[in-house]
Amino acid sequence: MTEVSSQTKDTRRIAVATALLIASPFYILCGFRHVSFDGHIWLSVWDLVIDWIWIVGFASYTAFCWKANLRLRKTLLLLVMFLSLSRLVLVSGVGLLFPIEIPALLVVVGLAARNLFSGAPDYHAMSAEQLLLRRRQIRRGWVITGATIAAIGVILWVAPRVYRFIKTETAEVITLTNVPASRKTRLLAGRACILRLPNGKMVSLWCTRAHGTGLVRDDAPNFEYGEVPFKRLESEEIHLAGGGVTSGEYLSYIRQGPVIYSGNGNTRDYVLYVGNYTLSIIGEQRGISGDAVPLTIELREATGSELIEGRPRAQ
Repeated sequence: MTEVSSQTKDTRRIAVATALLIASPFYILCGFRHVSFDGHIWLSVWDLVIDWIWIVGFASYTAFCWKANLRLRKTLLLLVMFLSLSRLVLVSGVGLLFPIEIPALLVVVGLAARNLFSGAPDYHAMSAEQLLLRRRQIRRGWVITGATIAAIGVILWVAPRVYRFIKTETAEVITLTNVPASRKTRLLAGRACILRLPNGKMVSLWCTRAHGTGLVRDDAPNFEYGEVPFKRLESEEIHLAGGGVTSGEYLSYIRQGPVIYSGNGNTRDYVLYVGNYTLSIIGEQRGISGDAVPLTIELREATGSELIEGRPRAQ
């Protein structure tokens, strides 16, 4: 077997390290653009381009890393294989694996950047003492790396929950006591309000930005609703006869009614049934300025056909 020259190994090391550094940001774009609860979906030709860039970059490392003098070559290979399988097979757990993927990708980027400037030392030329010192340095490095990954994972898990807690504590509270009732409010982007109904139930509203798909982008502020701020309602799973699964009713005391569009689509009336009350949340799209959406909130007694009981979550 022909021995690969040191210069060739260095060239391959720089090439595969560069491929990883180019692929890594596209891996992140892939996750945040089109990994959703519907699976791994492509919304436009650009999403296909993004996927092909990171897949080719990762595949290039897998194919050519063996004849390159890379630092921690096997570790890099395991991380690249994990990230590829997590995204292509597990679909990143529909987003649940992001707290694991992101720290792993950061390690890949760090090792790739290190390999871009210096390769692995020649272990055959080292003495026993030098090899022992090298192993200790590697172990110490992995302890630091493991602690860093764990810390990043904890931060990624805790940060959204702390954010929701702060936003909930600072949310505007609107108490509706008289029926019928009508209130107007302006919901700022990233803020929430909590509606307290006479029957003791709460309906939370929060403002987001609705983004279009493909080449059409819609950055107008919009609102969502749920029992507590910034937590979407869960739906029950319905198993189809052919073996598929679809979403059913919300597992909540909030039941969704019709969505009524008027004024050429500039006004949307979301009708919700909450126990013995009917709640209308009217969002005005016309005349929106800045990062706020004006809402009109109307509460009335539910009619006989609107008295729809909720489906509470299983305890």
